[in-house]
Amino acid sequence: MLRSGGAGFLGLLLLLLTAWPASAEIEHISLNKLQFLQGESVKMRINLVAEPKDLRRLEFVLWQESGPEKLMVQRLSPYLVELMGFEKVVDPNAYIMVRVYLINRWEPMTRIALFNELDALPDYSQIAAAVENPAPAQIKKDQLGSGSDLIAANCTIDYQPGETLWRIGTRYAKTWNSHVYGAILAIFEANKGSFYKSNIKYLKKNAHLECPAQGAWNGYGSKAEAEQMFEQLSTAN
Repeated sequence: MLRSGGAGFLGLLLLLLTAWPASAEIEHISLNKLQFLQGESVKMRINLVAEPKDLRRLEFVLWQESGPEKLMVQRLSPYLVELMGFEKVVDPNAYIMVRVYLINRWEPMTRIALFNELDALPDYSQIAAAVENPAPAQIKKDQLGSGSDLIAANCTIDYQPGETLWRIGTRYAKTWNSHVYGAILAIFEANKGSFYKSNIKYLKKNAHLECPAQGAWNGYGSKAEAEQMFEQLSTAN
């Protein structure tokens, strides 16, 4: 019995492994319909013929001068998908970068222009990689500060029910003249009790958020360094 069960388990495992392709191949991709205007959030449809049809092997990223945003993807039919985002697309040179998972890494496959001709667009992903490529940053306790030093007196963060930390941070980054990761980290560090188990990924519903201390959002280094800190906190628990 044990041998039979073990063989059955191994057979099932082998079936699952062989049914999960190591890569995805795009046969055709093109713009079907833009459903937003410049200054609005992304909503658009893409013609897509790819194998396998599992969208987890594909990634769609909005790139504009302010930085990237990974888009949400919904399949509408075997050959049609809808892309949606939160960030306002204000850059006339914005585009969608399509990435495909190959073996053990994500690789850029193609770009889709939104407003201008593709040949005239800068490659923001390459520019960002060239400018922001420091050694991975390590979070230090003395860098983040502690207690009341992180909080501004008599000031609260305004936000709408259901807004994510990313949306809140994006809005306040503009007010504070900071990059979004600096704003997010400053809000989080000033309000750890407003997150489940102090996890940056889980903002409590209707939480009361205090404003960070003046200039705290500029204390996390460059955008790339702050992004490294954010990623470390996101994977800590």
